[in-house]
Amino acid sequence: ERLRLLGADLGHCYDNGLPGEVLFSSFDGQGTFYQVRLDCGPTAAVHIPAGRNAAPHAVGDPVIVAWNAADVPIVTQA
Repeated sequence: ERLRLLGADLGHCYDNGLPGEVLFSSFDGQGTFYQVRLDCGPTAAVHIPAGRNAAPHAVGDPVIVAWNAADVPIVTQA
């Protein structure tokens, strides 16, 4: 899947989105790694590759972990 990390006011730009708060962020040489505590409970890991023109997010920022339906593979049981 292709997860995006958006400002809290931009979730309407994608098919699906889960609101949360940035817990951790670190540049890892290839991009920025984020840990996001989702409002629904679990923590999501999101990696944003460098050069994607994504706005940086700081710890404590409200964000939306977003994705489009076409970017998610469907896996059925064999």
